[in-house]
Amino acid sequence: MSKPVRISFEEAINEPRLLKPTVYGEGGLSMFQRTWLKVMYGCELDGKETDDRGFTELDYWAASQDSAEWDELGYLKSVTPLPYSPQEYKEAWGICGIRAGKTDRFAATIVAYEAVCGGHEVHCRGERPIICFQIAQDTRMAKYSLTSIHQTLKSMGFIRYGSATSWVKNITADRIELKNGVHICVTPPTVKSIRGYDSPVAVLDEVGVWYQDADSANPDFEVYDQVDSRQAQFDFPKIVGISSPWNRAGILHKRWEAGTNGSRNICGECRLTGRKPDCEGCVKERLPHASRLVLYSPTAASNPVIPRAWLESKLNKDPRAFARECLARFQDSLSGFLSSTLIEKARAAGVSSRDPDKKFFYIAAIDPAFRHDAFGFTIVHSDPDIGIVQDYVRRWHDPSGTPLNPAEVCAELAPILQRYNIRSVHTDNHSFEALHYIAQQHGFNLQEVSFSSSAKADIYGNLQQLLNQSKLSLLDDEQTIRELKSIEKRLMEGGSVRIAAPDGMYDDMATVIAIAAHEAVWMLPKLEKRKDPEQTDIQKHIAHVAASRRRFIRLADDW
Repeated sequence: MSKPVRISFEEAINEPRLLKPTVYGEGGLSMFQRTWLKVMYGCELDGKETDDRGFTELDYWAASQDSAEWDELGYLKSVTPLPYSPQEYKEAWGICGIRAGKTDRFAATIVAYEAVCGGHEVHCRGERPIICFQIAQDTRMAKYSLTSIHQTLKSMGFIRYGSATSWVKNITADRIELKNGVHICVTPPTVKSIRGYDSPVAVLDEVGVWYQDADSANPDFEVYDQVDSRQAQFDFPKIVGISSPWNRAGILHKRWEAGTNGSRNICGECRLTGRKPDCEGCVKERLPHASRLVLYSPTAASNPVIPRAWLESKLNKDPRAFARECLARFQDSLSGFLSSTLIEKARAAGVSSRDPDKKFFYIAAIDPAFRHDAFGFTIVHSDPDIGIVQDYVRRWHDPSGTPLNPAEVCAELAPILQRYNIRSVHTDNHSFEALHYIAQQHGFNLQEVSFSSSAKADIYGNLQQLLNQSKLSLLDDEQTIRELKSIEKRLMEGGSVRIAAPDGMYDDMATVIAIAAHEAVWMLPKLEKRKDPEQTDIQKHIAHVAASRRRFIRLADDW
């Protein structure tokens, strides 16, 4: 038997018995979709032939790098040309709108090509199969993905699908076994479902909505790391992450921020001086992103079948959701409560803690953990020139879900508080009495902070104002930054406001920095108030009645 040979993607899409019907046939890929795949595999692009919108493949290459102008619905208006050098990428990350063909066009084509034409079976060890993974957001979506792969394989005459000599040996609910020893497997994003296999290829479908929190059972970065470790022995490994965007967090957003080959990464010195970012420091920043392709496309540009009227209705119904889902733009959070840009601006890069200084008065806050939650703790001080400065951050969490022992945490807190000369720690009123007693046994007090819905809105509103006024300096702590970016503000039934992390995510670190900043802000210098004009007798009477009413309500509450 001859040694398996990898058939180039260029050959495969021009061969009628392979992928030509899928790529160029009737009802095949749009030029934008085709361009994405050709760029990913280092094919030459056509700069002359245009589609019915008047754009070429080279135009769509520039548009995929967001070097273009789009209209409000996401249709391509004009392009700023970019140089193109064919290069096959080890990783490709596509950020595209909904209904852009992620599963049935991109993912199915990639997986089918790699399984049939990739030549990966040369690395098969004994009877161990080679696995080409398509990893979907959940089990239901994973099984749906297999249908799209079936259709792609059926269009390939070489496979002889359904005949006695078919390349397809066996089909189950979650995999297709080929006679060359390669299995196509669909699975949800869990570490256990991937671990232990030899896998040259993995498509991470809808990776933007996978779990992102480090304390989750299967966060996106751990699934990615597990996939990457499965590819060590292969000559042509491939990881493809493709998804509509969600929030400004997670592995998909990090790849978007870095850009193709890390082109958007700039060293700290160039960012401060504003000089052209091409120094050795910038090159070093981009090195980890070598051979990573990042692509972008709104729904309208990628899929010409989508009617304009449908896009207009989506825009009119909810412009913010339209920007995320159809224009493929990352959002701060569902409410946009705290600006990700301002949070990053407030982050002191590379600073994990600050030593105590006798000229400052320090304030500490803690968010106690009960059941499956986490203990969050921070220390801040007020600086007249900077604003509220975060000095120390610590988090206690048991990934197994075992409840933490408050006495052990308090014992670890005591020497930290002594170092910063802090005698009391601010906390919310949840189980305050029991925790206060434990704290006193370790030489410090707890100071109760009201954390009702209205008080919480005021505390987080103060944090928002500090960010907006550039009066907040945060430590470079990834958990704190992630939680602050995820905080949502939602209007509930009855008119109340809910400020918290999305369901399934943590907000303990965001809570402690909000409480500590709220308690420290009074030490910032205040602007001298303008002297109010003398009140008339009627104004004095109204003020007296209002004060009496407030006093009566307070007495009634106390009673």
